Amino acid sequence: MLDVIIKYNPYKVVSTITVNGEEPKQNSKLNQFLNQRFQLWVDQVPSLLAEEYNDDEFDLTFFGTELDYQDLLAAIKVAEKSDIHFRAKKMAAKEFGDKEKDIRDLFERVRKLPFEELQSPAVSNAFELAFNELLEVNVVATMSAGKSTLINALLGKKLMPSKQGACTATITKIQDDDDDTFKATAVDANKTEIEHYSVLDYKTMMALNRNPEVSEVQVSGNIPFVTSEEVSLVLIDTPGPDNARDKKHGLVTAKALDQSSKMLVLFVMNGGKLHDDAQDAFLKRIAKSMSVGGKQSRERFMFVINKLDAYEEEDDDIANETIPDTIKYLEDMGIENPNIFPAAAEPALLIRRYLNTYDDVEKEMLLEKIKPLAQKLIDQEQLHLETYPHLVRSCQTKIDDELATAIQNNDILGQALIHSGIRGIEETIRMYVTKYCRPAKITNVVNTFKHGLDSAEAFETTKKEIASRQSEQKELEAKISKLTQKLSSKSENEAFKKKISALEITTKLTGNVDSLISDVDSSLTQFFSQCPSEMEEDEAMDYIRKFTKLTLTKQNEFQVAVDRLLHEDIQAKSQQLLNEYIKKLAALSEEFSGNGLSIDLASFVQNKLATLNADSIIDGSIDSRIEHHKETRTRTVSKQRKWFNPMRLFKGDYYDVEESYQVDVKEEIKFVSREKLVNQLVAPIRKSLKTERTRILDFAKEETTNIKEYFYEQFDEVDAILTQKANELREATTSKKASEEALKNANTLLKQLEEVKAELAAILEI
Repeated sequence: MLDVIIKYNPYKVVSTITVNGEEPKQNSKLNQFLNQRFQLWVDQVPSLLAEEYNDDEFDLTFFGTELDYQDLLAAIKVAEKSDIHFRAKKMAAKEFGDKEKDIRDLFERVRKLPFEELQSPAVSNAFELAFNELLEVNVVATMSAGKSTLINALLGKKLMPSKQGACTATITKIQDDDDDTFKATAVDANKTEIEHYSVLDYKTMMALNRNPEVSEVQVSGNIPFVTSEEVSLVLIDTPGPDNARDKKHGLVTAKALDQSSKMLVLFVMNGGKLHDDAQDAFLKRIAKSMSVGGKQSRERFMFVINKLDAYEEEDDDIANETIPDTIKYLEDMGIENPNIFPAAAEPALLIRRYLNTYDDVEKEMLLEKIKPLAQKLIDQEQLHLETYPHLVRSCQTKIDDELATAIQNNDILGQALIHSGIRGIEETIRMYVTKYCRPAKITNVVNTFKHGLDSAEAFETTKKEIASRQSEQKELEAKISKLTQKLSSKSENEAFKKKISALEITTKLTGNVDSLISDVDSSLTQFFSQCPSEMEEDEAMDYIRKFTKLTLTKQNEFQVAVDRLLHEDIQAKSQQLLNEYIKKLAALSEEFSGNGLSIDLASFVQNKLATLNADSIIDGSIDSRIEHHKETRTRTVSKQRKWFNPMRLFKGDYYDVEESYQVDVKEEIKFVSREKLVNQLVAPIRKSLKTERTRILDFAKEETTNIKEYFYEQFDEVDAILTQKANELREATTSKKASEEALKNANTLLKQLEEVKAELAAILEI
């Protein structure tokens, strides 16, 4: 029996493996997985070990979280069927909640120490922002896919309007706070509050959805399958492209589908109608995002085939037709290896409403609806929808155990709920939250904290060095006094500002925007290549409707892409300015270092420098009125007229005497020219794009000035901080007593910092 030790650190996303105390050989297949998330390869661990070491018995010790260990046990359970045997145990390790508590406790303790770097409001804000980062799940669909019903099923109550036809007209964001009482704030397009509701119910949501003044409803309440302690989960319900009241709503979904987004996307399809023009456009945008983002991007897209409870065993075949057809359909749209989740949202919602209500009348009414649906889900094996998704084994095992318990207890509703497929969706979202987002959040918080500690340590180390040189007090005092004067000198600062002002900042923005515009123009022109050269009015109007939808889609994609490009451009310019300032500090540091003394001014303020950021998002769009062009033309058509001979009624063989002749008839028609239609529709958009290009580049130019002004202020603040620190260093040289006191304090603080940094580093260890 081989002795195997596996360690997985989710905070650093690193695994280590030793077998009988030795690491895998350089050419081992195991090495390719050691820097990947454990969930991506844990199912292969048993077979990889068996193949690598040509053995079938292993004594395995795991260092890691309980969630990862459960994944490993699930893989081992399957391996047992192939006669690969493990004796597994887990070493004690702190879980995510413990780690989060440790960070907060440590932060509060450190804030009581005399480190100004960690006591500023900016540091507290950065710390809290890192801790409270939201995970958004955007639920998208075209009309009548059952999107709102699915959201209600996830909430366990009827909250979102879910009647037949187009119903979602506002954006609704539901943030989990573990409170069973849902609350809401309705805002208009300018984010101005219209009204607040301390108790939100279905009727109120219906009214808000109909209200044309309401652009967004911000809801808080309990999302049952996660806790707010784990992550701040937000479910976002957006109008589909075929029923949005406000064209800006499409921007929310466009941003969710963008390659740079970290948002989870739950794409809901109607199991009874997979092919749809609007849906095809949606999916092609998803495919583009997935192709850029790679495997990590693919993981954030979940495709739900809804309304499968309507299927009948004798007419439909989910396993051999529906799922393969859906995969083929998604592949045709450019989506490979999609995460498919068959679902029956309506039965799941009814069951949960029944379980959550205390109203006897409502309970009886719901039960009448549920009984036949629940029995159908249980009786028809193909409707056991929990069996189809490729879930992580620990998730599947959890659901299987829930089903076994429900069967043992003869719990019909519990069985039907699992068969509805809703639990697979929930467990997958929860896995994403707990195994990916939580450790990433902890790592982010630790790194934010570490910047402040590093700044404090760098300063105290320098102060200790200066204070220990008591024989050089006068020289050091003079040197540091001169440094203080330079840092606080108005003429020095003005000279630097002039240098910054004159700095030519290089940018790729113009070329990138031109490329975007070219792509939009090409798409719109290409659309009309499928049109006939001449169309009658009805046909032309159909093309115009499709063109209008395409234009809105392209507009949103253009807006998102421009936002991203501007953000990248601003960040690049900011970094260039920041680098100039760091060069200035480096030059000053070099000027006042020497004789064994090293001063690194940038290291004193690295926490402040790390937070310097200029971020601005433009709010604009292509505003084009789409009008169709019609003209009247006369054409000659050949029509057949039949002449009725009354004498045929008196003949026995009257069918043979029917006579007919043809005449040319002039008819006035509505005629539409493709060439003129293209000019009418595309020309204004081209003009708008040209105007938009000018506006974007002018904005970028103006923003360059704003960025410089922003950094002038920020650099003044940093100079003030450094001046204060230089004065503190100078004070350590004013007398022997001052030096001794400064040395004593520095040693004490450095020891405390060493202990704190060790505690902080331990948080990211298993």
